[in-house]
Amino acid sequence: MWTKALYDLGLITFDEPFKKLLNQGMITALGYYTRLIYFKRSDSSEGFMYGNDEDLRENKITQNSKGETFIDRDYSDHLVRLPYVGKYLDPKNRITRKLYSDYLNKYKPLKWIAEEDILWIPSGLDESHDYFTVDIVNEKMSKSKINVVNPDDIIYKYGADTFRMYEMFLGPIDQSKPWDTKGIEGVHRFIKKLWRLFFDEVKGSLVTEESATKDELKVLHR
Repeated sequence: MWTKALYDLGLITFDEPFKKLLNQGMITALGYYTRLIYFKRSDSSEGFMYGNDEDLRENKITQNSKGETFIDRDYSDHLVRLPYVGKYLDPKNRITRKLYSDYLNKYKPLKWIAEEDILWIPSGLDESHDYFTVDIVNEKMSKSKINVVNPDDIIYKYGADTFRMYEMFLGPIDQSKPWDTKGIEGVHRFIKKLWRLFFDEVKGSLVTEESATKDELKVLHR
């Protein structure tokens, strides 16, 4: 309103206070899923398994671990979310029986998922190394998707300066950006190195009033 009034009075040359509407891009996070497979037993009751379904599709297996026989391949695929499972995956996005057991013991909300209902892929080693593959999807960060990163936890661990600098390094503010904790660790290391240029834990402050030498100026402007 005041912009319009000042424009009508001839005090300014523009009648809109803003040049551009800028919408902030959302922060995305990784979601972890695996297949939930519905099937029919010989008594027509329904059940489900999850994990790797290739063998089930190709009729390589006819029974689950309980000895229940699959006679009707009438099932559909769905995805089941495995929140917080990322730290238990190997570089090939697989989780073994051993790590999955540790995962269930820590995250009690998933105790309804029975370990015997998983379609494991044999590793060729002992049973604890059998695995299934997890699908990783980059998606919106939200409470409903159970993939939220609490900023208070990040600030407590790395400091507010690290958090602010990491967000600046993510890119243009109007674009969606993926959250990556490994990336914030890199920013944290950079800030610590920068701090050590000016402060020593033993000597204290390293700042002086002396003029920079030619070599120091060369490094500064390199």
